[in-house]
Amino acid sequence: MDEVVKMGFGIAEKGGVAVWMCKEAVTAAEEMTLSEGLRFERRMFHALFATKDQKEGMAAFLEKRKPNLQINNAAWYNNIIREAVGIIFGTA
Repeated sequence: MDEVVKMGFGIAEKGGVAVWMCKEAVTAAEEMTLSEGLRFERRMFHALFATKDQKEGMAAFLEKRKPNLQINNAAWYNNIIREAVGIIFGTA
């Protein structure tokens, strides 16, 4: 269980929009063909380049610092961790 919580915090440290889009892609993939799923994932990936988090992430990488992403708060972390635990243990 400690590993699951650790993984949840690791996911929660990422940009909220990117995590949400990943979750949407995984959820949608259950109802799509491989070809449709890949097209959906590609569109979501391209859409991320229009976000402030993407620009901040690239700037932070180039400046060798931790990014200051838009969605980083305790309530959001708790929700991500709860969802990650549910997905891993099949209770979501």
